[in-house]
Amino acid sequence: MLTPQELNEISQNKIKRRNQKSGDNPKILIIAQVLKFIPTSRDGDPIDFELKVFLVLNKQSSAVLQKQVYKQALIYEIDKNKLTKKRIFLWKKLLRVDSDSKDYYAFRDKVNCQDKNITFEDDGEVYQA
Repeated sequence: MLTPQELNEISQNKIKRRNQKSGDNPKILIIAQVLKFIPTSRDGDPIDFELKVFLVLNKQSSAVLQKQVYKQALIYEIDKNKLTKKRIFLWKKLLRVDSDSKDYYAFRDKVNCQDKNITFEDDGEVYQA
């Protein structure tokens, strides 16, 4: 059996973790708590558009709420085909598998190059300046 002091300590630790996850921003903390209660639509499909709005509020909300929004999108999906497609898409987003891997600095050097006989290579692509 836990004592009241231990229960209080557990509660305080939980509050600290929530605050750290929200970047110590009380507005983001409130949004994160409310996000759990976004309902499904009448026909059972999740309201992905409304969940996506949370990701485009600002840069901080996108970084903090991304995993939770993706989790909510998966929880309320009923159709197995849509769920499989959505799961693959969201895992790629989380793992950044399809991210753009172009080398900005090589491209910048190509654009800023004064000597026209220089060749640049970027991810296997060869550029002639």
